[in-house]
Amino acid sequence: AMEQLQRLREEHAQRQHERASAHPRWRRVQELAQQGKAAECLPLLDELVAALPCASILRQARGSIRMHTGDVPGALGDLRALVALAPRLDAGWIDLSQALFASGDEAGGFDALERGATLNG
Repeated sequence: AMEQLQRLREEHAQRQHERASAHPRWRRVQELAQQGKAAECLPLLDELVAALPCASILRQARGSIRMHTGDVPGALGDLRALVALAPRLDAGWIDLSQALFASGDEAGGFDALERGATLNG
């Protein structure tokens, strides 16, 4: 039953990921990020995450931008949500480890780094 629940959760997250990837605001976020305007991405990402809370691509992007702008607690929230939504995404665990290290949680950082490394082989 737990495996089936996890599979359903991952399928839902995948559908939201696909919707987010096709969203015009997501394309705008990508443009702004490429122009180095990270702070301008956050309001758009906030709207997208509110509409598509299970889209891992949005959680990863907002977590990364929050780290870049110095909002470590905000990044931790998004990156913890990311690994819950996409537990097999090694990059999510690596990003989470960086946020945990930045927050001073070395043990948690190493745990997340190890979890991401085991997914790669």
